[in-house]
Amino acid sequence: MNRDDRLYALVREIEANVARVEETVSTARRAETRFPIPGGAGTVVVDGAGQLLSVDLDPRALRTTRGHVLGEQVCRAIAQADAAAARDLQDRIAAAKRHISL
Repeated sequence: MNRDDRLYALVREIEANVARVEETVSTARRAETRFPIPGGAGTVVVDGAGQLLSVDLDPRALRTTRGHVLGEQVCRAIAQADAAAARDLQDRIAAAKRHISL
């Protein structure tokens, strides 16, 4: 294999690796992370980019929990779900990098 062929093969390999990492990131950003609201008040859902998708409250929590306490619990769950989604994204990127053969 001459020098140009080796360079061309290396470029193809780099492009394949970049595409693999980009697909990993794209998939991770679409993934949903569900996290329980403390006290069994429901769940929050964020996507892999940390965007809040939904807050599902248990109607019983609305009757038995003070509003400000429930608000604090929901905010805490959103922060924890966001942190879990960020960890998942980083773990997926690290796993994709391990498969890079440069």
